[in-house]
Amino acid sequence: RRFAERLVHDGQTSTLAAWIGRLPAYRLADDPWILFWKGIVLQAIQGPEEARRPLELAFQGFTERHDAPGLYRTWCSIVEGYLIERDKLKPLDRWLTVFQHLSDTHPITGDLHGRVTIAVFSVLCYRRPWDSQMSRWCKQAKAIFRKSSNPRVRLGFARQLANCLVWAGDVPYLESLISEFESS
Repeated sequence: RRFAERLVHDGQTSTLAAWIGRLPAYRLADDPWILFWKGIVLQAIQGPEEARRPLELAFQGFTERHDAPGLYRTWCSIVEGYLIERDKLKPLDRWLTVFQHLSDTHPITGDLHGRVTIAVFSVLCYRRPWDSQMSRWCKQAKAIFRKSSNPRVRLGFARQLANCLVWAGDVPYLESLISEFESS
């Protein structure tokens, strides 16, 4: 578990898959983090649909343990899986409701804030662009985009912001966003 994040970051998901594959079944059932990493590996190797079951089981395990970081990371991974597929977005409605409950009971902390913001903003863009929370999440996305020095975070925000701005018809802001991204 300690090395899982580094292996995924370094593109060594096959190595992590092999390690997880050697674990006895009871270890998977006992540790939501192992289920989480199994889901991440499956999402990278086989696709989002294959990853859903272990990620949903991990989410249940984190819920039982009141593990906020685990809950948010798993929630984001599940949502990102649906967004990758783009042809099965209806389940995002349920996951947005899950998020609303989650955020009411567990504050979003530290380094998770950017990823959660991207995920929530993306779900709202695709499923509920009229939602009363859209402007709040759009403002947060814009603020994080401007503050972040992480190119991956900036690219994620820029992509989603561009999609939403095109739909909203806010071409002037989109042009400023593109200029800002090019100059960074």
